[in-house]
Amino acid sequence: MLFPHFSAVLVERVFTECGVVNLVARTVNDTASCPGCERPSDRVHSGYERRPADTPVGDQPVPIKLTVRRLYCDNALCGRRTFVEQVAGLTFRYGRRTPASRRVLEAVAVALAGRAGARLAVVLHSAVSRTTLLRLLMALPDPSWEAPKALGVDDFATRRGQHYGTVLIDCETREPLALLPGRDAGTRATWLRDHPGIEVICRDRAGSYAEGVRVGAPQAVQVADRYHLWQNLGTAVEQLDPYKPYLDRRWAEGHTNAAHLHAELKELGHQGNYQIISHYLPPRRRRRIRVVGPAQPGLRQVTGWIMRQGEPGCGPYSRAATAPDPCPPPSGSASP
Repeated sequence: MLFPHFSAVLVERVFTECGVVNLVARTVNDTASCPGCERPSDRVHSGYERRPADTPVGDQPVPIKLTVRRLYCDNALCGRRTFVEQVAGLTFRYGRRTPASRRVLEAVAVALAGRAGARLAVVLHSAVSRTTLLRLLMALPDPSWEAPKALGVDDFATRRGQHYGTVLIDCETREPLALLPGRDAGTRATWLRDHPGIEVICRDRAGSYAEGVRVGAPQAVQVADRYHLWQNLGTAVEQLDPYKPYLDRRWAEGHTNAAHLHAELKELGHQGNYQIISHYLPPRRRRRIRVVGPAQPGLRQVTGWIMRQGEPGCGPYSRAATAPDPCPPPSGSASP
């Protein structure tokens, strides 16, 4: 009852060595079914040892040394000539760990993905690389779902300012349903036509979103969520702001200190706080081109100029002055 996945094998030995629980077992079934045609066979081709890793026991890893057989497939119509017997609950094709250990790593991959998941797997005595966890995550099937009654539509950036996509969310369960490439109306309309039954679509004010909903789901009611309502209200308030032309003019004149500009606006009657000014100026700082002059020479550089004579590399402490002359004067001649 504690280890049901070992019921189909004969456990020959269990021993502990260096903090590891080693388990030696072998298969005992007389026949095994071919995975291609499901025809049973008892003709043994050969045998070899597999070493799947199981879940830890008593905070100790459990490697398994399992002897399995390779058998012939006697079905002439089957494309397989040989196959390896599998043990339900213990092995699967090309598996390096038991299904129970794989399920644990899949849960870690879903929760933490790559690097963080790999660090947790070490604590669980199931050390794997981050790429292994990502492969397990990508191999999981997508969860099944039905077309929601209320659908949320918004954009997301794979690279901010350059590459965008569309995320579709079930507004009732708050679970993501699909990620669509781009933000064009055609892709969104096609998805909506393939998933009928949506009654309410919550979206932002982008024109392409409105067009996609009108074409793909004309029966749906289009609404805006609280976030986009506040965002639109904030944008409208910023555009009714009478002090923006003054700020733009002062910025063009070269006055870029947010604290000074805030003090000037207060004298003009502005009731807003400093954060409003500091949030308004960063886009202009990013667009401004800074011209930086040459840096002042350092003490070491000036000292080098004084010590060197003539062209660089010809001073008394240069490498050329200390290296041997490749063309020494002939013997008997006076040195220069």
